[in-house]
Amino acid sequence: MVPCVLAAAGCACPQDVDLSTPQGTLDSFRQAFACDDAVDLEYRCFSSDVKQAFGGLSAYAVGREVFRREHPLLVAYLRLNDLQERIAVVFNEDGNSAVATIDTGEGFLEVLLVNEPEYLLVHPDGSVTSEYADRVTARRCASDQVLAVIQDRDLPAEPLKPIQRIELRSRWVIASLPGLDKAVQAVDKTSQPAP
Repeated sequence: MVPCVLAAAGCACPQDVDLSTPQGTLDSFRQAFACDDAVDLEYRCFSSDVKQAFGGLSAYAVGREVFRREHPLLVAYLRLNDLQERIAVVFNEDGNSAVATIDTGEGFLEVLLVNEPEYLLVHPDGSVTSEYADRVTARRCASDQVLAVIQDRDLPAEPLKPIQRIELRSRWVIASLPGLDKAVQAVDKTSQPAP
């Protein structure tokens, strides 16, 4: 028997996600998952590796439907009204990953989350941009001005940008969820040309 669940038709779609803590990420994911019009917010809750495995938002939208069809009980559990009270989070020793164990009442689900921090780059004109921390290298020049180099795996480094201040912000994202691998494989098969 599945306990009371969120009424998807009656809930308002979230406007943004909170990735500052594992609990915030799971709650954001759950709210977006319950709303058919928030696939982009749901997708933002995943790690860079998961996004790369799917190959983009449109491919994830296909995988999401496979996920929902193949795992109806998991979908129901993600919609539990009291899900926050059923989650126990254990961090690894260095604090960069965590396992969230969800008590479904009939068993346990484990969700792996990782911290993919991002930098908030505050420019001299007051504008702010955000970048994944592993893409930013900051250098202090002789004039005491800080310059940041934005790097990408597939692109050459962008030009140096003057930075007034750099802030590091935690960004907890889902790295593994039960049934996610099958959804990725299903998308991979549908994107392959027929022999």
